[in-house]
Amino acid sequence: MKLNKILAVLGTAVLISSPLMAQEVADEPEVQVVAEDTAAPEAKASPLSFSIGVEFAYYPKSDALTTSSAAANHFAPITGAFSGLEGRITPRVNYVLNTPLGSHWLLSSANLNFEGYMGITPVSICPGVKVAFTPLPFLVFSAGGEAGTGWDFTLMGVQGMGVYDESTNTYKSDPFKMWNLKWWAQATFQFDTGAIIAGDWTHVLMQYSYQAYQETNTATIGTNTLWIWNGGGNKTNGIREYQNAILAYQLPIPVLKLVGVMYESDRAYSDSAYANAAYKASQAEYSLSPLAQIKINDHNSLNLLFHFKARRTYESIATYTAADGTTSNRPDSYNTTVGYEWFFNRFAISYTLSF
Repeated sequence: MKLNKILAVLGTAVLISSPLMAQEVADEPEVQVVAEDTAAPEAKASPLSFSIGVEFAYYPKSDALTTSSAAANHFAPITGAFSGLEGRITPRVNYVLNTPLGSHWLLSSANLNFEGYMGITPVSICPGVKVAFTPLPFLVFSAGGEAGTGWDFTLMGVQGMGVYDESTNTYKSDPFKMWNLKWWAQATFQFDTGAIIAGDWTHVLMQYSYQAYQETNTATIGTNTLWIWNGGGNKTNGIREYQNAILAYQLPIPVLKLVGVMYESDRAYSDSAYANAAYKASQAEYSLSPLAQIKINDHNSLNLLFHFKARRTYESIATYTAADGTTSNRPDSYNTTVGYEWFFNRFAISYTLSF
């Protein structure tokens, strides 16, 4: 019996679903769903593998609205052709240790998957490790951690890392002395209908993941101080949850191998994660993303993702006057959250070279 590898795109889609210069939610190990295969046996693959992922994202401009100009729940239109570009390169090394739990086909493919990686963007570096245990072809338990640091990219106006200074309304960075720490644990259920319904056109792929994770900036331990990581501000220390669900269809045709849609949610467990209770830290942020995989050959693939996001709607936008007399909006966590604003966030493309 051969394990169907096409679902590896789902893990890649999870990876590129997060901002590419922002902290990534830990991506899935290669998805393995049982599928019957009557072809001749393949040569035994090496347990050690390497890959390089290159991700790029383009952001149009979509100005946020408030309840003074729109309903609490609404859709914000695109207001400009360009808001930003992001990119990341991630080399990975992966080792698979077979740990069969018995001779039954459901148990014989159990394995431990060890992975090390290094996320590199123009404003940060972030090494990480993870381990995944697959006791059954449709169930994966995984855990991991990473530690990253960042710097300012003045030319592009992007900060890799920084802690919020209320007196100047800015984030102040300290590269290689200030670190972003993250650790997480996750359970994933995955299934391919082709495992029970024979045929080339019967592969409907389903995956659901629940992850608990904690992020901490080492300069803000024990406080509610805001910090920024890889261009994404308004962060604070605390335990959070991330959920991901994917429904996709595998096509038995050349080149275009998979199309589907991905749902995500992310939230803090407690409103106390932020000093302002009216911000509602436990209110989830949602996204929906149509996705597709283009398989060039066994070693090269492209993944495309169109990301629609629901960000918070605010009752009002407070302003802050700095010492030099300039005014600007306060970070979102100082405002009162009243609903959701859907908008088109970005188009992302990911290229993976495996060898």
